[in-house]
Amino acid sequence: MRKSLLVATTVILVAGTQVWAIPILAGQAAIAAAESEPLNGTLVAGPLETPMIGTAFDAKVTSWVYENDESNPYGGLTFVYEIVNSEASRHAIGRFTANGFSGFLTDLSFAIEQDVTDKVPPATMDRSLDGDVVGFSFVGPPLGPSVLVPGATSNLLIVQTDAPDYTTSIGNVINGSIASGAIYSPIPEPATMLFLLGGIGFLLRRR
Repeated sequence: MRKSLLVATTVILVAGTQVWAIPILAGQAAIAAAESEPLNGTLVAGPLETPMIGTAFDAKVTSWVYENDESNPYGGLTFVYEIVNSEASRHAIGRFTANGFSGFLTDLSFAIEQDVTDKVPPATMDRSLDGDVVGFSFVGPPLGPSVLVPGATSNLLIVQTDAPDYTTSIGNVINGSIASGAIYSPIPEPATMLFLLGGIGFLLRRR
């Protein structure tokens, strides 16, 4: 199963030192790319601060939604996330995922914040095979700069989309255990909603 997933996932390698957001399609992954802050957009929602507590870590995820982001190549909403691993945590955090992006175009990156040097950038970015979940992984050397150790805060994680509206969905903080909570993400497209309703109807008929 793991081997087939790796084969099905296309890895995009970023050459050189240029820093740009990267279009990520369903089933793709990429070396994490950075772009400059600010987003040059208008804040329309947030901050939404959500505790996410696992068996060995105590995290907080904050999410925001921006419109009219000048750097968004798709002209839709931009979703921004920040993960904080509490100093009281016993374990580091290795991954963050956000649900709700099925049917939308996505450009992934992290922000280079001015005068901020103590935040942790992700090593890789990816999207699930069905396109619904976007993810950012934090990895230590030699593959990445660091995991999110206790007391650490991530760089701003940016998902630029063509989505016209937003809602709350599920985000996950992962490292051994999984902690979940509310974040901002796009409102599902009508076709996606019909698919989800069809699945619910099938389960009800089986019962």
